Amino acid sequence: MPEKEVRLIDANGLIETLAIVAKKFAKSDKQKALMGRVMYIIEHKPTLYPLWHDAETDPPKEPMEYIVMIKGGANATTLLFDGEDWFDEAEDGEQNFYIVTHWMPLPEPPEEKTNG
Repeated sequence: MPEKEVRLIDANGLIETLAIVAKKFAKSDKQKALMGRVMYIIEHKPTLYPLWHDAETDPPKEPMEYIVMIKGGANATTLLFDGEDWFDEAEDGEQNFYIVTHWMPLPEPPEEKTNG
Protein backbone atom coordinates (compact mmCIF):
# COMPACT_ATOMS: atom_id res chain seq x y z
CA MET A 1 0.00 0.00 0.00
CA PRO A 2 1.50 3.39 -0.94
CA GLU A 3 2.41 5.89 1.72
CA LYS A 4 0.15 8.85 2.36
CA GLU A 5 -0.37 10.87 -0.81
CA VAL A 6 1.52 14.17 -1.01
CA ARG A 7 -0.35 17.02 -2.66
CA LEU A 8 1.50 19.92 -4.24
CA ILE A 9 -0.30 23.24 -3.95
CA ASP A 10 0.45 26.88 -4.67
CA ALA A 11 1.42 28.01 -1.17
CA ASN A 12 1.67 31.68 -2.19
CA GLY A 13 -1.87 31.61 -3.57
CA LEU A 14 -3.14 29.87 -0.45
CA ILE A 15 -1.50 32.44 1.83
CA GLU A 16 -3.03 35.30 -0.20
CA THR A 17 -6.46 33.66 0.03
CA LEU A 18 -6.10 33.10 3.78
CA ALA A 19 -5.11 36.74 4.27
CA ILE A 20 -8.26 37.87 2.46
CA VAL A 21 -10.43 35.44 4.43
CA ALA A 22 -8.85 36.56 7.71
CA LYS A 23 -9.43 40.22 6.88
CA LYS A 24 -13.06 39.75 5.82
CA PHE A 25 -14.30 37.04 8.14
CA ALA A 26 -12.12 36.76 11.23
CA LYS A 27 -14.04 38.66 13.86
CA SER A 28 -12.16 37.96 17.07
CA ASP A 29 -8.49 38.35 17.94
CA LYS A 30 -8.39 34.60 18.53
CA GLN A 31 -9.62 33.90 14.99
CA LYS A 32 -7.13 36.39 13.52
CA ALA A 33 -4.30 34.83 15.52
CA LEU A 34 -5.27 31.35 14.33
CA MET A 35 -5.28 32.49 10.68
CA GLY A 36 -1.90 34.15 11.20
CA ARG A 37 -0.52 30.92 12.67
CA VAL A 38 -1.81 28.86 9.73
CA MET A 39 -0.19 31.31 7.27
CA TYR A 40 3.07 31.13 9.24
CA ILE A 41 3.07 27.33 9.09
CA ILE A 42 2.48 27.34 5.33
CA GLU A 43 5.20 29.94 4.74
CA HIS A 44 7.76 27.85 6.63
CA LYS A 45 7.16 24.53 4.88
CA PRO A 46 9.91 23.45 2.44
CA THR A 47 9.70 24.89 -1.05
CA LEU A 48 9.54 22.47 -3.95
CA TYR A 49 10.80 23.89 -7.19
CA PRO A 50 9.49 23.04 -10.65
CA LEU A 51 11.26 19.95 -11.80
CA TRP A 52 12.47 20.99 -15.24
CA HIS A 53 13.65 24.47 -16.17
CA ASP A 54 14.00 25.56 -19.79
CA ALA A 55 17.75 26.02 -20.29
CA GLU A 56 17.32 28.78 -22.86
CA THR A 57 14.78 30.96 -21.06
CA ASP A 58 15.57 30.05 -17.45
CA PRO A 59 19.26 29.09 -17.08
CA PRO A 60 20.71 28.28 -13.65
CA LYS A 61 21.96 31.18 -11.58
CA GLU A 62 24.82 29.26 -9.92
CA PRO A 63 27.71 27.41 -11.56
CA MET A 64 27.53 23.77 -10.40
CA GLU A 65 26.42 20.30 -11.45
CA TYR A 66 22.81 19.78 -12.58
CA ILE A 67 20.55 17.05 -13.90
CA VAL A 68 19.97 17.82 -17.59
CA MET A 69 18.33 16.77 -20.81
CA ILE A 70 20.66 17.09 -23.78
CA LYS A 71 19.30 18.10 -27.18
CA GLY A 72 18.48 14.87 -29.01
CA GLY A 73 19.06 12.77 -25.90
CA ALA A 74 16.61 10.21 -24.58
CA ASN A 75 17.67 10.09 -20.93
CA ALA A 76 18.61 12.57 -18.25
CA THR A 77 22.24 12.86 -17.20
CA THR A 78 24.35 15.23 -15.14
CA LEU A 79 26.57 18.01 -16.47
CA LEU A 80 28.51 20.90 -15.08
CA PHE A 81 27.41 24.48 -15.78
CA ASP A 82 29.97 27.29 -15.59
CA GLY A 83 27.54 30.19 -16.01
CA GLU A 84 27.63 29.96 -19.81
CA ASP A 85 28.37 26.45 -21.04
CA TRP A 86 27.29 22.91 -20.20
CA PHE A 87 30.05 20.33 -20.13
CA ASP A 88 31.53 17.22 -18.62
CA GLU A 89 35.15 16.35 -18.11
CA ALA A 90 36.59 13.30 -19.81
CA GLU A 91 39.16 11.08 -18.11
CA ASP A 92 41.92 12.71 -20.16
CA GLY A 93 40.96 16.13 -18.74
CA GLU A 94 39.28 17.33 -21.94
CA GLN A 95 35.93 19.07 -21.64
CA ASN A 96 33.02 17.90 -23.78
CA PHE A 97 30.37 20.58 -24.40
CA TYR A 98 26.65 19.94 -24.93
CA ILE A 99 23.46 21.73 -25.89
CA VAL A 100 21.12 21.41 -22.92
CA THR A 101 17.36 21.85 -23.37
CA HIS A 102 16.25 21.47 -19.73
CA TRP A 103 17.84 21.29 -16.30
CA MET A 104 16.97 20.75 -12.64
CA PRO A 105 18.98 20.94 -9.41
CA LEU A 106 20.45 17.82 -7.93
CA PRO A 107 18.49 16.62 -4.90
CA GLU A 108 20.03 16.73 -1.45
CA PRO A 109 21.85 13.49 -0.61
CA PRO A 110 20.10 11.18 1.84
CA GLU A 111 20.93 11.53 5.51
CA GLU A 112 23.40 8.98 6.77
CA LYS A 113 21.96 6.65 9.37
CA THR A 114 24.12 6.08 12.38
CA ASN A 115 24.10 2.88 14.36
CA GLY A 116 23.73 3.82 17.93
